[in-house]
Amino acid sequence: MSPLRDTVILVKVSIGINSFFDFYGDRSYLTHTLPIPEYMLLLSKFLTILITTLTTIIIGVASLLFAHANPEFFEFAHQFLNSNGIVPTIFKYILPLLILIYLEFIFVIQCGIIGIVIGHRFNNRKILLSLITGFTIYIIANIFIVTSMLLASIFNQDINSIFTNNELRPETLTIFLYGGIIIYGIYNIAIYAGSLKLLQQGIDVE
Repeated sequence: MSPLRDTVILVKVSIGINSFFDFYGDRSYLTHTLPIPEYMLLLSKFLTILITTLTTIIIGVASLLFAHANPEFFEFAHQFLNSNGIVPTIFKYILPLLILIYLEFIFVIQCGIIGIVIGHRFNNRKILLSLITGFTIYIIANIFIVTSMLLASIFNQDINSIFTNNELRPETLTIFLYGGIIIYGIYNIAIYAGSLKLLQQGIDVE
């Protein structure tokens, strides 16, 4: 793992979550005096997070290649492209993988955001409750994913081979990639809708 890449990722995620504190505390008074509804405020933050996350992935992938690329890696990539084809490889593996990573980043940040929204609905220990809530949502969501994989392994031999033989076939990888995109897409939509609903119920800026 590249320390530079990890640092950049943590900083970007921190910025995405911390920027949401503009809705609360002393600096929130300026935010809430703007003549725009809550959904526009949330949307502006969300678009900022989308752009920030995209730059994070680009920097992370570039630093990963810079730190770990070697002749063996390029040889493996060359053989993989030759055996699968450039276009199929891009659309079956590379692009879905990047989209999945992107959606996962958004999900992590949104867990922090909805944690802040819920935590600040309490009168005391708002920061602590925000952290607990966001982390709990993240854990529950990932438990659901792992449980779904285990259940799917009962009915799908390719998925079962991952747990029994540590064997990941290309077809199974495709299932995981597209399945992950669907699940994290649903997660992100649901959390965004939940955050918006809670914000529209009123915000305690203190």
